[in-house]
Amino acid sequence: MFCPRCNNEVEDGVKTCPTCNFHFQEGMSYNREELIGYSPNIKKIQSHGMRQKQQNRFVFVGYAVAVIALFGIPILYYMTEQSLLTGIAAGVIIAAFFSFFATLQIRNSKFDRTYDAEITDKDVEKQQHKKKTLVFCKLHLKRDNGSTQWVNLPYGAGSASYYAVGDVVRHHKGFLYPEKFDKSKDDRCICVNCGVVNNMKNDQCCECGITLLKYGTGKAIGKR
Repeated sequence: MFCPRCNNEVEDGVKTCPTCNFHFQEGMSYNREELIGYSPNIKKIQSHGMRQKQQNRFVFVGYAVAVIALFGIPILYYMTEQSLLTGIAAGVIIAAFFSFFATLQIRNSKFDRTYDAEITDKDVEKQQHKKKTLVFCKLHLKRDNGSTQWVNLPYGAGSASYYAVGDVVRHHKGFLYPEKFDKSKDDRCICVNCGVVNNMKNDQCCECGITLLKYGTGKAIGKR
């Protein structure tokens, strides 16, 4: 097996690395091949994407409000003996606004695609909010097609230290937090769904309970 701190090969079963004194934890895999590659477990959690659920919720609420406004406002104007034409106009305007909002969410969902990228820059910002210090992490990604973009990660305290410049990652459709290609030097694993950084020995996220994308395939699939 391999030490995740100094990357030296050590004998199986040892508790401490003789080179850097790293303490191996029981129940964790230190097989380098198992920790390199994108996890096939993404197939198990694709329907649990928090980002996708939020978009679906916004779409439902947007169209529901549009229907209520289109019919409800004219009825309200009629019942209060106000101008029916004014009520119809107001209902159409409000319905159009919320319909546009819902349609925009559908468009964003359709344009969300799985892609590979490299982290070329990282920015961490701290803001004081009342008695709490909020941490915001932004990753600058260079995608395989050559385009670049900044990705804002909420709840960035854990992700700020988890991701590093030079990491090759994969953005999975429906999720915000990208998966690392090489996890062989990590003792933690981020949940791509909620962003909580878990101990590598966990198989499910301690926060939302979905399967962690911890182990790879043992093959360099998807590597750029």
